[in-house]
Amino acid sequence: MSEDRPSVQREVGWRRALAALCIGGTASACMHAAGLPQPPLSFAVDMSRAQTVIDAEFEIKEEAFYAFNLVYPFKVDDKGDRARAVRLAGAPVQNSTTGRWDAPGADLQVRLSVQALSADGRTAHSIHDSDTSQPRESSATPDKLISRLAAVKLQPGRFRVKLINQHDAPTYRGARMEFSIVRAYVGK
Repeated sequence: MSEDRPSVQREVGWRRALAALCIGGTASACMHAAGLPQPPLSFAVDMSRAQTVIDAEFEIKEEAFYAFNLVYPFKVDDKGDRARAVRLAGAPVQNSTTGRWDAPGADLQVRLSVQALSADGRTAHSIHDSDTSQPRESSATPDKLISRLAAVKLQPGRFRVKLINQHDAPTYRGARMEFSIVRAYVGK
């Protein structure tokens, strides 16, 4: 019976190895079949340092306008956190001294580029390039302010987006921010 034990262990070892190969191959095939991520997409970003870069590829399945936004989330019950988001996003705030509505926003210089990629991802052509100085709030939800950098009409296909912070922005140090790509709301 002791002679059977090594052969059983070898058999179990081969089965485990074969299962690992099959599972690994299946996982790889699933990941390849899944393709690139699709909007809505969101990336946490630290905009306090120059040359901060978001560089991502994504896929569009349906022709539409897509918005490229900076998002300033805040805690709903925290007035200080909301005030920070308002200060950074350039949301309108009434000046208590003058009574005027100001929307200063924090200094921020960003470059946004969107490229259409060939099916194999090897060649690209530019479909949008813009520089934005002091992005302003364009919309809000109960827990975030949004500054739209661009709305671009995209056809089905593969794309690459690149967002670069061009200068140091110390006002943004420690701020929670996101860069998002969502289907744009373009009215009724």
